[in-house]
Amino acid sequence: LQKNNRINIDFEFLLVGVAKILKMKHTIILVQFTPNKTTRQYHDFPSVSNAMDGICKFYEQKLRMQNPDARNITYDIADLFAYIDGLADLGALLLDPKISAYVPHNKEWIKQRVYKHLKNIAAQAQQGLQQ
Repeated sequence: LQKNNRINIDFEFLLVGVAKILKMKHTIILVQFTPNKTTRQYHDFPSVSNAMDGICKFYEQKLRMQNPDARNITYDIADLFAYIDGLADLGALLLDPKISAYVPHNKEWIKQRVYKHLKNIAAQAQQGLQQ
């Protein structure tokens, strides 16, 4: 009986681990920064959240290059969306483990996910300040 209980506990632990992994869907970002095809790149991330951070970092790197002497760089969501719209190409491939394939997503989907991601970060920061 103890052995069965241990197996059940280990199995439940395994299921929780698999559920976490499935929630973290591997994401590939395909980006072309200018009309020049030599600027095409891909970046892979363990999750959609990490990928959205990566896209924000692309923009922040551009801002740092444009303002090398600035100590702090701030921007709003409209600026970020204008940057995304101005990219020659941007897409995301999101792993769907149910079909063992990547599902493509366009700029509009990315903008929705970036907005949601930044909103979640702001809410977490606000909660941290209240505690």
